Amino acid sequence: MNSPKEYKFGIFRLDVNNKTLSDGTRETSIAGKRFEILLLLVEKAGRVVRKEEIIERVWPGQEVDETNLTQQIFYVRRLLGDDPTNPSFILTVPGVGYIFYQSVQVVSANGSTDVVRMLPVKLEGDDAIQSVSGVDTRQRAFANGLKRRHVLVIAWVAIFCLLSVGFAFWWRSTFDVRVSPDPTVEPLVTMRGLKVELSFSRDGRQLAFTSEGETVDSQNIFVKAIDSDHLIRLTRNSNNDHSPAWSPDNRRIAFLREGKRANRKNELIVIPAVGGDETVVGEGWLGLDWSPDGEHIAFCDSDNSNESTGVYLINLANRERRRVTGFNSQSDQYDSDPKFSLDGRSIAFVRWTSSYNGDIHLLELATGKVRRLTTDQSRVLSIQWSPSGYEILYVSDRVTKNFRIWKIPLAGGQPQRVSGQLSEVSNIAVSPTGIDGQPSLAYTEYMSDTNILIEDISGNKAQSGQTTHCTINSTQADHSPQFSPDGTKIVFISDRSGFEELWLADKDCSNIRQITTLKEKGIGSPRWSPDGRSIAFDRYVERQSEVFIIEIESGRLQRLTDRPHSDFLPAWSQDGREIFFCSELRSNVAREIWRVPVFGGQPTLVTRNKGFESWATDDGTALLYSSYNTIYRLDLSRNFEQRILNLENVAFNRYWTLRGDGIYHLVRDLGGVSRVERFDLKTRTSRTVLSVSGVPDRYLPGLSISPDGRQIAISLIINPSNNISLIKGWN
Repeated sequence: MNSPKEYKFGIFRLDVNNKTLSDGTRETSIAGKRFEILLLLVEKAGRVVRKEEIIERVWPGQEVDETNLTQQIFYVRRLLGDDPTNPSFILTVPGVGYIFYQSVQVVSANGSTDVVRMLPVKLEGDDAIQSVSGVDTRQRAFANGLKRRHVLVIAWVAIFCLLSVGFAFWWRSTFDVRVSPDPTVEPLVTMRGLKVELSFSRDGRQLAFTSEGETVDSQNIFVKAIDSDHLIRLTRNSNNDHSPAWSPDNRRIAFLREGKRANRKNELIVIPAVGGDETVVGEGWLGLDWSPDGEHIAFCDSDNSNESTGVYLINLANRERRRVTGFNSQSDQYDSDPKFSLDGRSIAFVRWTSSYNGDIHLLELATGKVRRLTTDQSRVLSIQWSPSGYEILYVSDRVTKNFRIWKIPLAGGQPQRVSGQLSEVSNIAVSPTGIDGQPSLAYTEYMSDTNILIEDISGNKAQSGQTTHCTINSTQADHSPQFSPDGTKIVFISDRSGFEELWLADKDCSNIRQITTLKEKGIGSPRWSPDGRSIAFDRYVERQSEVFIIEIESGRLQRLTDRPHSDFLPAWSQDGREIFFCSELRSNVAREIWRVPVFGGQPTLVTRNKGFESWATDDGTALLYSSYNTIYRLDLSRNFEQRILNLENVAFNRYWTLRGDGIYHLVRDLGGVSRVERFDLKTRTSRTVLSVSGVPDRYLPGLSISPDGRQIAISLIINPSNNISLIKGWN
């Protein structure tokens, strides 16, 4: 036979000379290495082509990581529209190589056509599969004889098809790990400390994660080998490090480091994966991913305080940054958590309409087109691309209101649960290929088992602070304690009933009783009315957070705010006639504090410095509120806002409160110790009133002082630790 001009398989024609692939409707040029790989597999159709053989032919004389081959195979599959979870063309033989699983015809330069490879029908030797045709002239003669006998041909084809289908099922059940019905779950990292964010190296051999570690101090970056106990702590900084992302060559890790100064963005830092000097390459707010070509890092940021957060790309060569998604200051949406596709052509990200309402979107970088994939309007904690590149995996509280792993095809459709996880999940990472050839999924367990400690801070106990007066606890989360105006009761949030509800307890932790039966997730931030008869709280309803008031004796429920805005963190005015609350994107204002009459009326804007959580002063003349790491004082009569000096750059989060002339706030010390300090507004000095073992939940309120200033209620995680688990063979 003359030299091949083209190969035909399925609906495709592979032109050898022009290096193009045609499906009958369009013709696509194929890049060099991808063409060489496809040509080699087609030439050896029906046989196992070992990885070493492919690398030697495509990268002769070069040292090449198998990850490069895996990525090129992905691109080849994409050209063919081949789904690796249900392949029609290229089968993976784990740890060995690949098979082109199609009959192939060769068209020579003189126009003659012949079948050179057919579907495999038997196993033989180390090659695992041998062709039933090719250049064997005896088989060709037999086939020609069959052609002269039409009836026998039909019968032979029918039998052959049945054998092929049966073999295909046997072959895939034997070799294709993606159809394994029984994924295995095993612990990967069990050291003490909360583990938060995860990122696999591109070769799947290492996992970077963030944790406070054994010392329970600031959050840093760790690296764990998958196939051994080798673990290193990559960073050691008093500021929190987060959002690790590997470079494509597995040599570097990018991450973000929180700034301590008020309103300061995170530093974008690159460090060698084995440790070494850090390089600051930029700054941004949240989210991080490294492009497959290694040239860019994606992150989320805004150019000014009035602009919604969007996805940016920073060029590592010249440090130039370019915005690729986002909105102007009039928008009611913002973006987070960008993740590059395996070929680098697209970015998946979460677009939010409030702190609770997010959906996954897909950006095509070449055209700038954005397409929405999910329509859940739910909380999304983490997203990743599947190894096939045809699905997005994500952690969400959709449907059940428990955080589970879901997947959705790029083409859209109904999300499906990912099997194998044993508990609620907060973060995930996916390996493109595991060390044993199987894709692996790592996840952190979602943990928020907080207890409420009631401490006496009067007298000498204020110095030692180690004697617990009583504890409100359960096997579930108990948090957000608030003393009643007369100091005899405590309201708190607990999900001990299976749902988040409002509960009451006496100040000695006795007589615990449930006061709501809403049977849902997303209830929080309770505040007593000045007369002690009602409690204001926020509630996640109809995919929005809204402010409600409940009368304790009658149980009557009043909804104070309404859609389409996200309203939360209520605070009573001193006279009990108004509620201050934080609202996102109300009247095109990103995030500020508003006020509304308790007995009806329109909300009005109060703050101008991104107000968040607030407390009214006892005399009713001012409002103190937090904005990032700063506390402001708003004079309500003059509408004048002023930063409180000598109290800057404190990580208040939700652990601060106002009592009389003092601001109480939490400070974290090394070794898992939490210290409460009182800042005197008159003298501008601070003193420690309590030091106790335990760490705060980052997102929940947890501090209250009794009206007489003698007791403190604080919710803490007493044993802050969770595991990282590994799912092997998931599909």
